[in-house]
Amino acid sequence: MKSLLSFLVLSLFLLSPLTNAQWVQTSLTNQRVNALVINNNSILAGTNGNGVYVSTNNGLSWSAINTGLTNTFVHALSIKGTNLFAGTYGGGVFRSTNNGANWNTANNGVTNPYILTFAVNDTNLFAGTEPAGGSVVFRSTNNGLSWSPANNGRS
Repeated sequence: MKSLLSFLVLSLFLLSPLTNAQWVQTSLTNQRVNALVINNNSILAGTNGNGVYVSTNNGLSWSAINTGLTNTFVHALSIKGTNLFAGTYGGGVFRSTNNGANWNTANNGVTNPYILTFAVNDTNLFAGTEPAGGSVVFRSTNNGLSWSPANNGRS
């Protein structure tokens, strides 16, 4: 019984490298990726200075999708319904209604253009900003059409 147990433990130990998942580098090379989000069958990556990239084949290949994105330092990505949001460092918020094919600014009420993160809660979309630029959290209740400070008057 003891030798059978030893055999099983040794077999598992020797076979474990064969069963571990392996990481493989994809074609999105030489990029600093700040944000990832999955939208249906697409993976979107926000990069530091090269905008947004999309992959529709699980990351095997990537294509830039930056039409209308006037600031390519993308630090945050989020999805709310059919809207895709890109938060940029210095350019504020951009919104796409067609999975990133085209971007439009969505900064009405955003007084701090250094967007670092997004969060979605029911009908609310929150944008977290760098504290040096004023109000730290902004909230939109209408899919990014307008924003208001959401940090209880603190700056």
